[in-house]
Amino acid sequence: MRVNGATVKRKEIFCLEKITENHENRLYSDLSWIWPLWGDLEKDYGVYCERVSRIFEETARIPIKTVLDIGCGGGKNLYHLKKRYAVTGLDLSPQMLSLANDLNPACETILGDMRSFSLNRSFDAVLIDDAVSYMIDQAELGMVFDCAYKHLNPGGVMAVTPDRTRENFVQNETTTTLGEKTIKGDRFEIVFVENTYDADEADSVYEDIMVFFIRKNGKLTIETDRHRLGIFFFADWRRCIQETGFILSEYEDTFDRQKYTTFGGLKPFSASS
Repeated sequence: MRVNGATVKRKEIFCLEKITENHENRLYSDLSWIWPLWGDLEKDYGVYCERVSRIFEETARIPIKTVLDIGCGGGKNLYHLKKRYAVTGLDLSPQMLSLANDLNPACETILGDMRSFSLNRSFDAVLIDDAVSYMIDQAELGMVFDCAYKHLNPGGVMAVTPDRTRENFVQNETTTTLGEKTIKGDRFEIVFVENTYDADEADSVYEDIMVFFIRKNGKLTIETDRHRLGIFFFADWRRCIQETGFILSEYEDTFDRQKYTTFGGLKPFSASS
């Protein structure tokens, strides 16, 4: 079928402008309401938190009673970890903390920047999940680990899981996820399409573009979002963790047929231990 060239061109320009607008991290602001529909709370997050709990117990040299979840987002990890520990969540997004509070009303949540927060107390374990991906250079990565170290009791452990490293990054990797839920009588069906792209392998930043096909009672709207994320070699992760003062350990696991590595960092009882 022949399509009018001018019409196609106008559509292409509209789509390009929509994606290249300076709208970043909308999933954590005006689009945060759709976050609860992304990922299976029990399957996806439950499996991961079970693994994290084992890392805590295997790596720490003290009993794990209190946990700080740095970059807790909408609180899906809090939901599982609170079954075993007294958990505190910290995040930079007020909207995500609101979701975390709704899901975990008994948990303490704190607004703060993972690179610079100071709580004047310490915990037995620290979890840093995919929020660490927003650190776009090794200096920022070191700042996060330094904050985690300062908020850990001696003998405690940090667990951190990078989404991607240089070794496992796939250019133009595209994934699709479906979420469905009824909210206040309205039926929402959302298709999440996520695409990764690295324009310059010489730097430490790649781009994650998200497109959301949102059907409310069958009526379609399309939203786009851009995230700038950091990407480092395994050696960079290891060095940053060890330079902070942690004793490094590594745990490899497989989820949904994809291998991923969680780094464990033990805070020694003394500088010489």
